[in-house]
Amino acid sequence: MAKIFNRAIKLCGEPIKIGTYYITVLEYDVDGMVMRAKGADVPENSDAGFAVGCQFIDTSSGAGGTFYVNEGSVSVADFNIAAGEGATSATFVGLSDTPANFTAGANKFLRVNGAGNAVEFDEVTGDVTIGATGTTAIASKVIVNADVNDSAAIAYSKLSLTGSVVSGDLAGSVAVGKIALTTGSIMLGTASVGAALDAKTSGQILVGSGSTLASVAVSGDISLDAAGDTEVSDLTLASEADGDIAYRAGGAWVRLGKGTSNQYLEGGDAPSWSLPALASAGAIQDGAELSDAGDNDATISFTTQGTAGASVVIPNFAAAAAFTFGFLSKAQTWTENQTIEYGHLLLGDSDSVQTLQILVNEDMTGNHTLTIKPNDGDRELDISGNINVAGNFTTTVGTVAFAADSGGSSSLTLPATGTVATLAGAEAFTNKTLTLPKIVTGGKIVDANGAEWIEFLEDATPVDHLLITQGDTGVGLTLTATSSGTNSGGLLLDAKGTGDIVILDGSELTIRRATKNALIVIADQTVEDHTFNIPDIATGASDTFAFLAEAQTLTNKTIDVDSNTVSNVNADELDPIAIGNYGIPFVVSKDVSAASGDTSVITDSSFKFRVLDAWSLNTSAAGGVWSIKSDAGKISDDVTAAANDKDIDRISQIDNAYHEIAASTGDLIITSDASFVGTIYVLCMRVN
Repeated sequence: MAKIFNRAIKLCGEPIKIGTYYITVLEYDVDGMVMRAKGADVPENSDAGFAVGCQFIDTSSGAGGTFYVNEGSVSVADFNIAAGEGATSATFVGLSDTPANFTAGANKFLRVNGAGNAVEFDEVTGDVTIGATGTTAIASKVIVNADVNDSAAIAYSKLSLTGSVVSGDLAGSVAVGKIALTTGSIMLGTASVGAALDAKTSGQILVGSGSTLASVAVSGDISLDAAGDTEVSDLTLASEADGDIAYRAGGAWVRLGKGTSNQYLEGGDAPSWSLPALASAGAIQDGAELSDAGDNDATISFTTQGTAGASVVIPNFAAAAAFTFGFLSKAQTWTENQTIEYGHLLLGDSDSVQTLQILVNEDMTGNHTLTIKPNDGDRELDISGNINVAGNFTTTVGTVAFAADSGGSSSLTLPATGTVATLAGAEAFTNKTLTLPKIVTGGKIVDANGAEWIEFLEDATPVDHLLITQGDTGVGLTLTATSSGTNSGGLLLDAKGTGDIVILDGSELTIRRATKNALIVIADQTVEDHTFNIPDIATGASDTFAFLAEAQTLTNKTIDVDSNTVSNVNADELDPIAIGNYGIPFVVSKDVSAASGDTSVITDSSFKFRVLDAWSLNTSAAGGVWSIKSDAGKISDDVTAAANDKDIDRISQIDNAYHEIAASTGDLIITSDASFVGTIYVLCMRVN
């Protein structure tokens, strides 16, 4: 027989905050929802975390009932007074009862509630207000024209119509005394009301502009007085200028521009300016000019002659061909032979004193000389043909002697320009091409002061030599160690003594290969000199430099994590963990916010992994249910998150049939209901 427990149970409760209210929870249901609670404030209908049917005790001792029941849902509560609580009779006990929602103040009214079993206070809303003494008032500017009865007789004096009466509001005629116009003004119609136009100004006329009427002054070639008389004061033609002539043509005035020098005015239907035509004349006035009738005229000018009897004779051409005058200052070609008799042909340059004289009409036999002589020594003589010299060639500065060789003749070819170099002379070569020059061992190329630029040393059995190739656009100068054999011995760079081979500031070292080149860039060392050391590599071994941006595998390297930062280490970089071995797991998380259904965490992973654990952290007090699964099936059991903010809940089971997810083909998925809001963490490890 069961033992009867007849002692009272003391429920202290758990103080918590739900929404904006602090309450004391007396009892939870199996899902963690509040089943019974108490407090001074009834929770709002939007609060979550209350079980359906949750009982709430109002401890504020307010009228209208103390016992409420949640008739909503766990996510949206709806607390109403429980049946049997408060005033339930349709007959009110008395005016001393305090209605629900009572607050002292104006703009309140008492009404029967929707259930018809109590009275309650409500706010007056809309266009009418009510004071604490019951006085009502209509709000300002809320009555519209439709609110006024059609038969309402409102006095005209009660209307404020200034600036609002339009022409459509007027009926009948308007008395003259009601229109204010000054003498000489007229009334113009505008878009809304009439406007006065002053039309009495002397000499002005009324002109329409297409949109209104205006009084404007007469301007231009005529004037108008107050009596209406007009006077023409000018004749204006388009583009007129001083010196122009106006004439009538086709019933209109036409402008003829002024003529130019030596033109005359020629009459006709339309006057025009013309040049006089010369048919024949025995004499032409001094200083006269002859011009052709073309668009671009050529003029012949006659200069006044200081001596009588001068004449210009045009020869008998004795042919029907066209001939052309030769002119001093024009570049022309003489096509016929010209004979210069009894004199010198003087060809002058820019200086009339310095001439080239060719002396003719002299006996060239015996010791006579043909002299081609510029007047100074700073001139050149160009001869396109050969010069044959039987003896020596003598100049004013020396003699060139030609000795016959054993064959009886010799030849000397001189360049187009320049100076002949001699064997023993100290002379500078310019623009000379040397083909296979021979430099003895120890020979040097020196500068103007005799300091060495390049020194040449001969090997006992030379094979390799230096090949220098010019650079081109985008291609640098090339130094190549080439050989007469199959392969050269290499290009050796050496510095005397302790000297170094230095790459200048701003230069970069490029290693050129058959397909792509390698460029070595050395940054400017701003603080101090630094040394790049290559360690001693074991005999017979080879090694490779490690580069910052290159994907390389380091072997036998120790990284001190205290002084170095190892970044970007995630699941992709972790090695798979074989069963029986140890390794590093990884955690993946996902925020879920009241999203009913599936939420992908990992989609088509690049590696295979297993799920080890999962837990949730509530970020609200909504509670809810979640689980994890793969494409193949459900991995964990359902987890019910408590309706407490910051609560942590963990899975209790993992199905080993689905906890392993294959690479590239499976997804890790979170399934939750519409209530859960929080972050879910999943612990995994990579496997082979």
